[in-house]
Amino acid sequence: MRAGIKVFMGFAAVVFIAGFVIFAARNTTELERELKAALKKDPADSVSAVKLGVLYWEQGRVRRAVSNFRSAVTIDPEQPLPYYFLGEAYFLDREPERAVYNFSLFLEKIPPSDEIAPEHKDHFISALDKVGRRAWSMKEYETSFNAFSKITEIEPVNARARYNLAVYYYNYENNRVKAFSELERVLETEQESRLGAKAEFFMDYIRRNPDSRLVGDMSFIDEGR
Repeated sequence: MRAGIKVFMGFAAVVFIAGFVIFAARNTTELERELKAALKKDPADSVSAVKLGVLYWEQGRVRRAVSNFRSAVTIDPEQPLPYYFLGEAYFLDREPERAVYNFSLFLEKIPPSDEIAPEHKDHFISALDKVGRRAWSMKEYETSFNAFSKITEIEPVNARARYNLAVYYYNYENNRVKAFSELERVLETEQESRLGAKAEFFMDYIRRNPDSRLVGDMSFIDEGR
C-alpha cells in the first residue's frame, strides 16, 4: 500500500466523520510543537505536514493549513487528503476552478475499492459525498458524477449515491433507462424511507416525462436533509 494511502486511512479518516477526535485528547500547542520539530528534523516528512495542516484547519488557521497541504503534495503527490482540503479551501474562498482541480486530484488518488479496509470505507464515502455535493453546487457535474460513482464502487448499496446518479443520468445524459435503473437500486434498500419516497416520486415523474429535455427541472440531488 502506498505511503500516502496509509496516511489517509490511518491518520486522517476520522476527520471526515467525527471532527478532529484524534487530537481531542492532546494539548494542541504541544502537538503543534511536536509536528514542527518533526518537519524541522525531516522536511520530507509528508505525514507530519498533513497532520499539521489538519490541525491548523481545525483551528481555523486556514492559510497555514493550506501552506502545509501544498508542502505535503510537493513532498508526496500521491496522498489524497491534502487535495481534499485544498479543494475545500478554494471552494470556501470562491475559487471554483482551483477547487474542482484539487477535488479531481483527490478522486484520482483514492485507492481502488478492494484496497480499502472495511473499517475505513465510511470515511471515504463521507469525503466523496461532500466532494460530490460541492461539485454539484458549482455545476461541475462530471466531477460530481465521478464522486458519487466512486461511492457505489466502495458501497454498491449506497442509496443516496444511487439516487444522485439517477438525477445525473436523467438530466445531463438524458438517459431515462440508466436513471430508472439507479432508482430501482435505491428502492432495494429504501422502500419505506424519505429517500425511498423521493425515488418513487422520481420514477413516476420519469414515466410521465420520458424525455428530460422537454420537461421542467428535476435536477436536485439528495443532500440527506
